[in-house]
Amino acid sequence: MLQSEQRSLEAQAIAKIGNWYIDYHQNKVIRSQEIFNILETPENEMKPTFDAFKQLIEKEDFELYQKIFDESIQEQKSYEFSFRIVTPKGNIKYVLEKGYTFCDEKNEPIRTVGTLQDITEKRLTDLKIEESQLQYQVLFDNAPIALFEEDFTAVINQLINVGANSDNIGSLLENKDLFLQCVQLVQVNNINQEALKLLKAESKEQIHQQF
Repeated sequence: MLQSEQRSLEAQAIAKIGNWYIDYHQNKVIRSQEIFNILETPENEMKPTFDAFKQLIEKEDFELYQKIFDESIQEQKSYEFSFRIVTPKGNIKYVLEKGYTFCDEKNEPIRTVGTLQDITEKRLTDLKIEESQLQYQVLFDNAPIALFEEDFTAVINQLINVGANSDNIGSLLENKDLFLQCVQLVQVNNINQEALKLLKAESKEQIHQQF
């Protein structure tokens, strides 16, 4: 049993995920060791209550967290929510919480069980990607020349279907019908402002409708 518990603790530490449950009859919360690691709080310094945890939730995220948690109890359904916490050390972390509440025959909550995972590294990576994409879009939109982003996936699939290869693709595209069909399959995903001016279009949506 001790070896099994040790392996469980090691797995939780690697995945940065801990488990917890709330006993409503005793008004008590039981947390695994990894929960305390994520919260950067020694077990003996954190009260075994739900309020002790909620105090760590970022203020901007707290209202929505409480709403989702309450609705999960009222509707007796599982929930999943990503939010920020501020640890006692002052570090901001992104966490993902999943949980479910068990109720008695009177629909009164008996206990809530759940997991808490530290997703800070992944979330920060996602934010960097989003920032890079935004910077790219700004540069793309304001470039002094007409730019188009096009998707040729459907064209490639069509050419594969007709048996195209490096040796015969040139001769195949000499077929006017196939050539026009391929042109129509090109998907315009994005265009910039200069391209709109060139095509005398009022919006990107208008171009998407035409292509």
